[in-house]
Amino acid sequence: MADQPNMTFSWAWPQVTSPSQPQQRALPTWGGVGTPGIPYAKFSPSTPVGIARTAAGFAGLGMTTDEVLASPAWRILSLTSGIACGYHGYKRNKGSIGWTLGWWFLGAVFPIPTLPLAVFQGYAKPARG
Repeated sequence: MADQPNMTFSWAWPQVTSPSQPQQRALPTWGGVGTPGIPYAKFSPSTPVGIARTAAGFAGLGMTTDEVLASPAWRILSLTSGIACGYHGYKRNKGSIGWTLGWWFLGAVFPIPTLPLAVFQGYAKPARG
């Protein structure tokens, strides 16, 4: 016979070989993040992300973005805006569930620009045309 490939299958697992580098080395901690003393990364205003967050306007309130988003006032504003914008999207688009969900999501995530936009469009009035 001509050279045919070996078509048999072996159910045995391949042998595990040890890597050339020992595995008992300390993993990097990236500044201690993830340890009990520092459970999560802290906000640093001197980094590019910190500069962008400061430019977003929350630093003028004396709070970081994480503190604002965790505050009860922000949660109430977000919930209220989401409900109001969802109602606006439902009425404006003649009962469309898609537009209702879209307006609800944008109102809940971005309450400050979305709620005034709904008022500017004529709150809960059907779109012309």
